[in-house]
Amino acid sequence: MFKKGLSIYTGLNDYPIEKNLEYLKLARDLGYEFLFSSAHINEATQAFDDLQLIIDTAYEYGLKLSLDISKPAMSKFKDFNHLYALRLDYGFTLEEIVEMSNTKSYKVELNASTLKEEDLEKLIMMGLNPKNVRASFNFYPKLYTGHDVEFVKNKIRLFKKYGISVLIFIPSHTGMRPPMYEGLPSIEAHRTMNLNLVIEDLKALGVDEIAFGDAYASKEELELLKTHQTDYLILPFNKVYNLPNSMLEHLNGTFQIRRDYNDLMLRSTTSRTEVPIPAFNTVERVINSVTIDNDKFLRYRGEINIITSPLPKDDRTNVVGMVNLTQNIITALKRGQKFIFGVEVDD
Repeated sequence: MFKKGLSIYTGLNDYPIEKNLEYLKLARDLGYEFLFSSAHINEATQAFDDLQLIIDTAYEYGLKLSLDISKPAMSKFKDFNHLYALRLDYGFTLEEIVEMSNTKSYKVELNASTLKEEDLEKLIMMGLNPKNVRASFNFYPKLYTGHDVEFVKNKIRLFKKYGISVLIFIPSHTGMRPPMYEGLPSIEAHRTMNLNLVIEDLKALGVDEIAFGDAYASKEELELLKTHQTDYLILPFNKVYNLPNSMLEHLNGTFQIRRDYNDLMLRSTTSRTEVPIPAFNTVERVINSVTIDNDKFLRYRGEINIITSPLPKDDRTNVVGMVNLTQNIITALKRGQKFIFGVEVDD
């Protein structure tokens, strides 16, 4: 299960210290595990006293804080006793990174977006202590500059090879950070995507920590991230109009896809039933349709399927709604990841 986090910024007009402290209290009240902040935003004034207060308050609240910092900015702080991790930006040599990983009480956080595989392997050979190291992706204020999914997938695979946990950022759709106010995602496709789908996409990728890059995310968004903090996938699901409650209840469970899937549909393993299921909405099955086999399908009655290629209508199969999936989610389902249907709205 991933850990949830948020971001706080100092030195910008949008983020007075009073509001930052309120946001920090909200994070504590909602059970957030960690916090991200930065000591070198280009547009920020050098509000190091405010940042030190955020560090100390986060520690008091039991929130782990990761601070993004450059080598020149390190001299501005009294100490780093209350930090969980120091995210090393520019100015640090490989030798310094290795030494810090072996001598510091806080974790050394590497930049997952820019660190090359050969550099990570060199750090390991030089004596890097992976147990005191974590990694995090950049976020991207500028439109069309975020990562593609394959890049992120390969990086996650690299860090997990060495047992290093990975943090990634998602945007808020309500409180966006200056100067662009266009969201702070790590993956470009997530910038405007439904947050329910964004979070499940990242769960399917196997990230260890998910944080809002923007501030201030709304209370509703913060609560949303919390609801997705499960060991199973929650598939965003839109039920068809007038779906009988009995069929909706049939979708209310934890399911798993059979291992003998094909390119036409994903079949659930434990959804057949002896309870009558009358024919309903037996229409053409488009990609991402969710179906329940009705009484006419005899011993297959109740089987739930997710359609992955267009199929004709079948009087034995009810189309009950649509799921919103990404290729990462489909891959995770095929690998046996358990899931539920997260009912959203009627079509």
